Amino acid sequence: MYNAESLAKRIKERAKEEEITIKELLEECDLGKNTISDLNHGKSIAFDSLAKIADVLECSVDSLLGRNYLYPKNEKEERDEERLTRIYSQLTEEGQRTLMNFAEFTANDIRYQKYTDVPREA
Repeated sequence: MYNAESLAKRIKERAKEEEITIKELLEECDLGKNTISDLNHGKSIAFDSLAKIADVLECSVDSLLGRNYLYPKNEKEERDEERLTRIYSQLTEEGQRTLMNFAEFTANDIRYQKYTDVPREA
């Protein structure tokens, strides 16, 4: 059911997203330098080591195990802020500027503001 090689792949992908090297990750978790290599060769990892990795990578153990599908959709959906941050990080500098300009334009439009003293038209 669980695959050590897939776990290693998800750890590497998440570390890349968080802009942390595997060496830094393993040092911060106080794990051996061959931990990911061992996973790639089918060895298992202790639950507390996996929890440490998830903590440093700011994700859940379930996501590293590929278990997001176990939760109802409304519980597993990313928060909008996390989703926006993920999308932003995937863009080029020009794309990031375009997204920020659009966000600022939208935020300045009174129709989309949460709090305002001006009554909204129906």
